[in-house]
Amino acid sequence: MSGLADARRAATALLLQTTGAALPEWRPAFDGDAVTAAPDAIAPVCTDEGHERTDGSVYSCCPDPVISVDPLLVDYLVALLNADRDAQAREAAPTTVFRAEHPDSGITLGHYGTEAAARAHCEATERHSWPTGTTLAFDWIADDEDRVAELMVTAGQNEESTTGYIVTVLELDSEYDEGADE
Repeated sequence: MSGLADARRAATALLLQTTGAALPEWRPAFDGDAVTAAPDAIAPVCTDEGHERTDGSVYSCCPDPVISVDPLLVDYLVALLNADRDAQAREAAPTTVFRAEHPDSGITLGHYGTEAAARAHCEATERHSWPTGTTLAFDWIADDEDRVAELMVTAGQNEESTTGYIVTVLELDSEYDEGADE
């Protein structure tokens, strides 16, 4: 484990205990010890309805910690902590992948970051199965409950028919959850 990862883990535990959020959003603040023209502290954003997000004042409703720092470092530290917070949130978020496949024949065409790319692969593969010059019209029938879309094709004046190609939405967890296996 790196020093940064260890420091994050310790800070996350402390912040969860003191603010109720493992990754609070930070703001410039006034520590109240001295009258200054510029913020001289950083603090988690107060979630109280009566407190503006950008108000640098610290009231009893504001979560701890309020950390006094040199005013020249305030904006830098707020930007750094919020960027790290955003990066950690992105790392923890599940990733969506779109699988293009023809399950009846056991063929997986590929996994894509967009549904449009997965659908384009299915359509191109289906197009290759028809004689050159055949007029094809594609349509997708989506089943939102199963998160699957099925490719339909109409060739010339014929009726619409199924192709067997589907695009399935997959959510990939970013971390292993041992409790999910039970």
